[in-house]
This record gives sequence, C-alpha cells and structure tokens, in this order.
Amino acid sequence: MKKIEKQKQMARIWFESLRDELCNTIEEIEHKVDGADEVMSIKPGKFTRKNWSRPGDEGSNGGGGVMAIMHGRVFEKIGVNVSTVFGEFSEQFRKSIPGAS
Repeated sequence: MKKIEKQKQMARIWFESLRDELCNTIEEIEHKVDGADEVMSIKPGKFTRKNWSRPGDEGSNGGGGVMAIMHGRVFEKIGVNVSTVFGEFSEQFRKSIPGAS
C-alpha cells in the first residue's frame, strides 16, 4: 500500500472513531438529563445511521459515508457525519475553482 493510501485510511478510521465517540457522548447526555416534565416526557434520542455512496466517473466508486442523525429531548435535531469521497473534478467544475486547473 502506498504511503498516501495508508495515510488516507488512517485519517478515515480516526474520523469515524471520533464520530462514534461523539454519538456515544451525546446519547449519554440524552439519557442523563433532568428537567421539567415536558422534557422528561420525551424519550431520550438515539442516533440512526444511514450509509450513502457517491458514484464516480463512468460508474466507478466515488466513495461515500455515513450520516448519523438524532432527534432527542436535549438536542432537538443533531447530526454527526463522516464522508470519504474521491475522484477528479470535471473539467467544467475545475475551471470554476481558483487554483484547481
């Protein structure tokens, strides 16, 4: 494995671990909260996760990610998402980005 590929893999693993740690901590907060009856009548939130993928050029794999979304009693709506995408910008899009030519 090339050095850059190993670094990409290590970065992806680190960000996914951070996402999982954030989700776990936020769910703990949801379960520990004390408050008024109207707050406590709402069930503690739990993250749901949805995988998504990005098609690359000519049907190739362009990467993807996981969206973690929660509706809760402390956090009305919260998301913690990680995306790992790759590929090249189209010629037209590249022209619109300073320095990407």
